[in-house]
Amino acid sequence: MRIVVKYCGGCNPEIDRVRVVEEARSWAAARGVPVKYATGEEVPATGDLLLVVSGCGVDCATRPPGYGDEVVVAGRSLEGEFVPEEELGRRLTAVLGEKLDAPPGKSPSRRLPRLCGGWDLQGFA
Repeated sequence: MRIVVKYCGGCNPEIDRVRVVEEARSWAAARGVPVKYATGEEVPATGDLLLVVSGCGVDCATRPPGYGDEVVVAGRSLEGEFVPEEELGRRLTAVLGEKLDAPPGKSPSRRLPRLCGGWDLQGFA
């Protein structure tokens, strides 16, 4: 298993995306988990975990096809939950640990339903 990082374009970052990913990469290296950076439409290996890192809450980072399990950082949110920027790296490693330690096919999902800018707009027209 490896972690595959996919960044957004970085047009409007509210967070230091590189610092957050570096914390996660260092944590993964200490556990012997390889980290790869997505560069296109590559096919995932079995068990790959996609780490999507968008610099703002719009979460515009595209997802390469074929990844089933992902962890999403979108600005100051992790899996749809607000996290102060200074805690993002630490909280991200905790979520990655939960996902990597789960039996295959049983990865816990902590993500809230897809939100728009942090607000659930379903039913508002």
